[in-house]
Amino acid sequence: MTSTLRQGIRLSRSRQGPAVVGFTLVELLVTIAVAAILLAAALPNFREMGLRSRVTQAANQLAADLAYARSEAVKRAVRVAVQRAGSSWADGWQVALDTNGDGVFDAKDDPPLQKREKLAEGFILKAGLASDGTDEAQIVFSVLGGVVDPGAMQFAVCRPDKRADQARLIDVQSSGIVSARQGIGSAKVGC
Repeated sequence: MTSTLRQGIRLSRSRQGPAVVGFTLVELLVTIAVAAILLAAALPNFREMGLRSRVTQAANQLAADLAYARSEAVKRAVRVAVQRAGSSWADGWQVALDTNGDGVFDAKDDPPLQKREKLAEGFILKAGLASDGTDEAQIVFSVLGGVVDPGAMQFAVCRPDKRADQARLIDVQSSGIVSARQGIGSAKVGC
């Protein structure tokens, strides 16, 4: 009797076929729903990270170009300017020499050492005097590395949403020293 029972069990297993491996439709839908919730929660953080990265990148490029202009002025013993490329600093900027000493930085006589492209759409770059925020088109470094025209300046790199706490401020002292920090604080130039 036990052998007949065993044969019946064997027969019933062989009739079912091989064991099926995989996910049920319910398991698959639950997994997709959990993934969608996690993605929806993470997406704003990725956007925020991208905005911060672009602001930091633009501020770092400008700070590096200002420091480069200062070092070139000392090294070459000529005035070197960082000037906006268009009607605003957000249109880009360039580092130019005054090789003929006429005080004018024009592309014909004084080819630019370096050019930067326009910032990404919506990003803002403003420059002004550190004393009152007056807009300036260029900053000029002397052969000793100090700022000769117009004086100590500040640059603000702002996001499209104009959040001052997430902006980057670049200070250029009269001595030519360049520093950068997050947030505008009480700076005269703002978003």
